[in-house]
Amino acid sequence: MHLDRVSKARSFTETVEIAASYWKAHSAFGTDKAMFRCALACSLPVSIGLFAREFFRNSAEKHLGHPSVESASDEAMSVATHGEITEFVRVCNLAQVTGLMGLLAETIVGVIVSVVDDCIQANIGGVFDSRLLHVHLRWNETRIYSWLHGVLGSSKPVLDSYRSQIRFHIYTIFCDIRVDELFDIFVEYPASEPALNELKICVHKTDRYQYLKSAAKEIISYRLLHLGAKTGQIVSVYVSAIKCLNLLDPTGDLLNSVSEIIKKYLRTRSDAMKSVINLLTGDSNEMESIDIEAMDEGVPDETREIIIARHAKTKVIDHAVPADITTNLVQIFDSPDIFIREFQSLLAERLLAKIDFETDRELKNLEMLKKYFPEAKLHQCDVMLRDMADSKRINTNIHKTAPPEQQPHITMKILSRLFWPNFNYETNTLPACFKVFLDSFSGTFSQLKSMRTLRHLTSYGTVTLDLELEDRTLSFTVTPSQASVIGFFHEAGSWSLPQLETASGLNSGALEKILLFWIGKGVLRKENDMYTVLEIADENFKADVMDLEDAEVLEQSQTAPSSVQISEKMKPFLAFISGMMTNLGAMPVERIHAMLSQYALNPKYEGPIDILRAYLGILMEEDVVECTNGVYGLRKK
Repeated sequence: MHLDRVSKARSFTETVEIAASYWKAHSAFGTDKAMFRCALACSLPVSIGLFAREFFRNSAEKHLGHPSVESASDEAMSVATHGEITEFVRVCNLAQVTGLMGLLAETIVGVIVSVVDDCIQANIGGVFDSRLLHVHLRWNETRIYSWLHGVLGSSKPVLDSYRSQIRFHIYTIFCDIRVDELFDIFVEYPASEPALNELKICVHKTDRYQYLKSAAKEIISYRLLHLGAKTGQIVSVYVSAIKCLNLLDPTGDLLNSVSEIIKKYLRTRSDAMKSVINLLTGDSNEMESIDIEAMDEGVPDETREIIIARHAKTKVIDHAVPADITTNLVQIFDSPDIFIREFQSLLAERLLAKIDFETDRELKNLEMLKKYFPEAKLHQCDVMLRDMADSKRINTNIHKTAPPEQQPHITMKILSRLFWPNFNYETNTLPACFKVFLDSFSGTFSQLKSMRTLRHLTSYGTVTLDLELEDRTLSFTVTPSQASVIGFFHEAGSWSLPQLETASGLNSGALEKILLFWIGKGVLRKENDMYTVLEIADENFKADVMDLEDAEVLEQSQTAPSSVQISEKMKPFLAFISGMMTNLGAMPVERIHAMLSQYALNPKYEGPIDILRAYLGILMEEDVVECTNGVYGLRKK
């Protein structure tokens, strides 16, 4: 049997029509259909697969449409015209009659899989707050199934097999897309919870837990654990990841594998502990304030009965629910004692920085930590908070007890020396106008607490000043040192730098900075090496500030460091710079300077950008780095 014309067809429609004409002619003579199909298979054009894919893809895109992801209806809208539908049905009927559909069934299913891929990619990429999986599954059960039935005309078992094949592919492509977007899902949580639940379903249906596990580790390493991410941001994303991974796998195995690499990396960050404590205590600037008790609710009891698709699908998980968020954060560090010491230090800083005695927030944080640490280890923190409460009561009593003419006009935090971090006791001399307030407070305190004495920490706290000048009154909130220096001008209107240095006990460098501060505020002026109170506002005081700044610039230019000095100063940061360029590639000097300033902490980098630019020039001469269009990178060897 020869079907020569079939092999010369140039499209799928032409192939079907020629085959149909041959069948019509041969069937009149009683030709066996199986024999005809064999002859047809041998005579098909070389490009029949390409013809079929083009024909059925165009038809599928028009007839199947896209499932609606915005409306409540799951019905997909067709864009095919009546004439196109009629023509498509005619060609399909002819193909079924000739048996061509049976020969191309797998090709047609492949076309549908390709259309499904494109549709899912277009519909779900970057959309995390909606349930989209069921929409596409319903699309497969209705539209796609009906289309395959009309095209192939196969028996129900065969169609059911194709439907299951496409359903599995939908789960697979959903899984692939959501795993690729896993980092963004972490960041967007809890808004991304619908996408997370669908990923959990897809991982279970496709048995791709190990794929998820390895991909999660790789994505976290690439997207999060690098020099460009701030430590606070890493900790913030880690918290979201803990919630998400506990939802994906309530057994904790997935979380343990991912958290291990995050913990290992955070241990290399010198500010990691501070970032963790700031997050737990609500002081983090990297994320919104979080409710520690709410985020530590853990995994519900019913998740203990969840069956996870892993090595043994029928095994019910019955071991403990994974650790809560606070425990995971604390476990970043090798020893809980290190965490407690850092918490004590930060608590002390926060209490000392307060301008009042309210400690409700700190007390709540401490009670939260007592759930995870023995109370004995947090006793020092209890004492610090008790000192704040006692200080409030003592200050109230002192101000009530002291007569009006002896009112101290100050409030003090009275600290138990043995339970607070070590303080810097400065031996600075205070002006008489300040000392009288301290002596008054100390005297009244000694009357109330006869067995205790006070030692003043004059370098801590803040001072609110109202400076009354001839033509104006200025209000400031400044450091004790700044207040002390301006206080000496209450005793005498003019001072030289050596005189102030002797009177205050401050070194000349610190003293000059404070004097420049008051000059900038229009309170002092410098004239003939004497510092004088500016009783009447004068526009010329701005020129004094500019003169001082110009003098500093001139001094810096006259003492510009040599290449040897620059190399010695920057040598400790060479490994850091090389590491950045290795991991992040070439970058402009501004970015290198920003990252050094932020992340080079041991030793701390505080150099100006001009020094860094000069050092990069030295490294270029040494063939260590190269520069192309202002972008610096390691020289390729």
